[in-house]
This record gives sequence, structure tokens and C-alpha cells, in this order.
Amino acid sequence: MAEKTGRPLRWLKAESYKTYLRSCMSNQIRILIVGCGYVGTELAKLLRDNGHAVYTLSRSAKYINGCNHISADLMNLAPEMLPDVQYIFFLAAPDHHSKTAYENIYMHGLEKLINAYKDRPVKRLIFASSSVVYAENSGQWIDETATTHRDEFRADTMLQAEEIALSFSQSPMIARISAIYGPGRHPLLDQVLRQERFLKHDTVYSNRIYITDLCRALEHLMRIEYNETIYNITDQEPTPINTILSWLATITGTLFPEAALSDQSDHRNLKNRRISCERIIRAGFSHMYPSFQQGFHAIFKLQKQQKPLDY
Repeated sequence: MAEKTGRPLRWLKAESYKTYLRSCMSNQIRILIVGCGYVGTELAKLLRDNGHAVYTLSRSAKYINGCNHISADLMNLAPEMLPDVQYIFFLAAPDHHSKTAYENIYMHGLEKLINAYKDRPVKRLIFASSSVVYAENSGQWIDETATTHRDEFRADTMLQAEEIALSFSQSPMIARISAIYGPGRHPLLDQVLRQERFLKHDTVYSNRIYITDLCRALEHLMRIEYNETIYNITDQEPTPINTILSWLATITGTLFPEAALSDQSDHRNLKNRRISCERIIRAGFSHMYPSFQQGFHAIFKLQKQQKPLDY
């Protein structure tokens, strides 16, 4: 696709126009995003807007303006369907919450993708993992060197998938991502508004990342030198969940239900830890939304404007 220069191209003769197009494409970084859900869609738009040639792959026929879409199932990938690219982001997610679904996507699907690209000149594979792999549950600060656990299938599957990703010979990286929120995806806010989320007796820290910062961080991993293999992607201020809930209730003028501080409090299997993002900050990344307040204020602003998402 010709880059947007603002100058009309009608003056170019046919052969000159073809040469112009080849010149534009040769200067673009070619990127494949596997998985076109909430994160994949926003990342594709960011990379597209930054001038890259973006390919997306998912089972759906979803089309993002300015990107090249491949509709395919990871479990039935044919190598000839896949474009030659310099960078791959693996952001695929299972369609339901089960051990089999997780293994099909994060292990078998990832293996098929790696095998398809093992002899191609890919510069880097970036695998989207999860902070669910960390074992810490007493509110302590942890970084990428912290102990992991395999006590439940999500953590076990993600750790196995990380090992598969790291077997890729071309500079693989792992992004361990905390809870994601942003426009159209704010379950905490929704639960507060519906008076469905309870406060907790104990201090339980929440770690989260605003969608814009997540996508910016993933692009940053594409650009930096290959010094580390694992990076935590989260904001700079892990916060007690009670603090977030109370703040949201105050901002929205919502009252908590009477059982908010009873033994019925819903812990939703939250792990209690404070995840550090210092490694990616040292690598030059800067958050636009370093705390939950800034992220939710951005959501409120968009809601007030009633600005539709640009797909």
C-alpha cells in the first residue's frame, strides 16, 4: 500500500507507480499479529498508524482497515498461507476456559506457527503470556525473576507455552501481562455500577494495564535490543482492590451493597502481589497511564464523548 504523503499519485505513469509502491513497501516493517481480539485489534491499528505493513491472522473474517487479514485456524495452518514478516506477535486466546482449549492454542497452535516460520528470516517472536504464572500471594513486590507455579492449568499451560516460544531461534520475547482494561473492557467498573462487586476484609493488590499502554509496550519490545527474554507488562502502581472499587464508587456515585464487607466477599481467586514493571522502564518504555486513575479517567472521557471505536 502506498504511504500517505498527501501528494496525489495520478501524475505517475504505470511503471513509475509500481516502482513507487515497491519503494514504499520496502521501507515498511512487515508484522504478523496472531489473534485479532481486543488486544490484537488495537495493536494492529497502532502498528498500522505507525506506518508498518500489518498482517492479522484469526479464525474470524475480521477486517481492520489498512491491514491484511488471513482467516485461518491455528490448528490447520498451511505454511504457504503465511506471509514473510520480520516480527510476529502471538496474541491468540482460547474461545473457552478449559485445559484442552488452552493447550490447543498456547501449545499446539504455537508449535504449528513456529514450525511454519522456523526457516524464514523472522527477527523476533513476541509471545503474550500472563502474570498468572507467578506464585507470590502475600502482597510482596515481584519482578521477572520471581518464583512461578504450576498449581492450576492456566499457569501450567502458559509456562509450557513460554518454553515453546523461547525455543524459537530468532530472538523470542515473553510479555507477562497483568489484567487488561480500557474502552469497552472494564469489568470492575461494570460490577461497581451493577453493585455486584464486594469489598474485601484483607488487602489484596490489583495489577492492571490500560490497553493503549499495553499495545505501546508490545511495540516497544519489537524495537529494543535483545537483552532480556521476559518482561512484565503492567502499570506503575499496583493498588489494593478496595481502593480501586471505592474510588470507582465515589466517582460514579454508586453505593456498595450491604454485604460489601461480609464473609460473602468475592475474592475471584485473585492473587495478592505487586508486580514490578521496572525492567521495561529501564529499557526505555514510558507509560501514558501509569495508574488506574488515569486509565479510568480516559475511559470516562471517551464515554462522555460517546466516541465509537475505530475498527
